[in-house]
Amino acid sequence: MEQISAHIILLLTCNHPIHKKTKSLITMASSSVSSQSSGLWTAKQNKAFEQALATYDQDTPNRWHNVAQVVGGKTTEEVKRHYELLVQDINSIETGHVPFPNYKTNGRQFQEEKRMRNMRLQ
Repeated sequence: MEQISAHIILLLTCNHPIHKKTKSLITMASSSVSSQSSGLWTAKQNKAFEQALATYDQDTPNRWHNVAQVVGGKTTEEVKRHYELLVQDINSIETGHVPFPNYKTNGRQFQEEKRMRNMRLQ
């Protein structure tokens, strides 16, 4: 789970074009998680959640309490569950259960996308 968390943080904070595309998938997954977790999550709360994950890593004491404080209007348990569902969605994306969108790319981007599709969490 710690490696997944680090992977999520990398994808959320990186500005590489390929990572931006993957970040959009994560954002979509995060939005999908919103409808599954208790209560609805607004786009603003999802963005705050993503930023809080980048700020408070798995080694941060009271991580979920801190994330809940940043998000606002959510309990510690709700943000924890939101994260667990996000990890499930990301695992589905990375194992090929959710296809990458068909973006128009140039040759170099295509090779990078191909490499990203074949990446697996270790």
